Amino acid sequence: VTSDHLHPAYHYGDILLMCKKAIHQVDTCIFLNKETGRAYIRRLTASSPWVLEPINDLGRPIVIDRNEEAVSDKWIRFGYVLTKMRV
Repeated sequence: VTSDHLHPAYHYGDILLMCKKAIHQVDTCIFLNKETGRAYIRRLTASSPWVLEPINDLGRPIVIDRNEEAVSDKWIRFGYVLTKMRV
């Protein structure tokens, strides 16, 4: 984690232990946007379409329609957070 804007859930310097297995409803996940190169830590609401909810209630939800290739191909599901370590 490289900044404190995710406070209070994650702080600068936290180390996240990730799992690359299939993600599930309400997992906190890391998603990468291919167009912008940005990484997003979001809570997944696996409805149809997927909704990526901000974990700190700041920002807007991101909607990904998995049935629309032009939208879903822009995103990489990196994995979900198992735990965080604070050093």
